[in-house]
Amino acid sequence: MKRGIWIILGLVFFVVCLVVATPAWIVRDILVKQQPAMAVGNVSGRVWSGQLDVVQYQGITLSGISWTLNPLGIFSGVPVTITVNEPVQGAGKIGVGSEQTLQLRKVNV
Repeated sequence: MKRGIWIILGLVFFVVCLVVATPAWIVRDILVKQQPAMAVGNVSGRVWSGQLDVVQYQGITLSGISWTLNPLGIFSGVPVTITVNEPVQGAGKIGVGSEQTLQLRKVNV
């Protein structure tokens, strides 16, 4: 019994370390593969917390984008806090809901 608990704790710790240490450019590559029409500029940081210079999609350009992953937000369905600086300043919480719908909460523009 004790051995099983240690194995589970070890696996959880390993997954957390992977998420914290994964470079953000991997997210950029996944976005571009999922949405080939999306143009994504330079990216920095980690999956946990990072920045994008610019994103262009369907004629809309957003600049100065940053995000922070909140692990407890997974339970509310909006695990990512995102901010945008141009063309307007805004911030909010974002997540993917049932049937792949986009959820936005506490959005300030």
